[in-house]
Amino acid sequence: LEDWTPAIAATLDAQTAKRPIGRGPLAEIDFWRARAAALSTLCEQLQTPNSRRMVEVLERCDSQLLPAFHTQYSELEKRYVEAKDNVKFLTTLERHFKNLSNGALPQILETLP
Repeated sequence: LEDWTPAIAATLDAQTAKRPIGRGPLAEIDFWRARAAALSTLCEQLQTPNSRRMVEVLERCDSQLLPAFHTQYSELEKRYVEAKDNVKFLTTLERHFKNLSNGALPQILETLP
């Protein structure tokens, strides 16, 4: 757990510092997909049976490491849910964004209300 808390914090800091590469909505979609993938990997690792058992043992021992871990893990989950929700929403619009940025004039006209 001593290594987990700083690793979560470092990942969150790194993801927070990243910005979309390029301009426009398609870059934004790629940005949120990459963030969701990075945070998903870490969340999945922390949900493995071995990781969960480790946390349970430390909870029984009333470890001093747990408050910092729980704070970082809570922030990780919050950011992961945000990224997942953004990907879900933006994916519904992706086809339209692609039509607007790459389509011919008739496609663009069909996309507009």
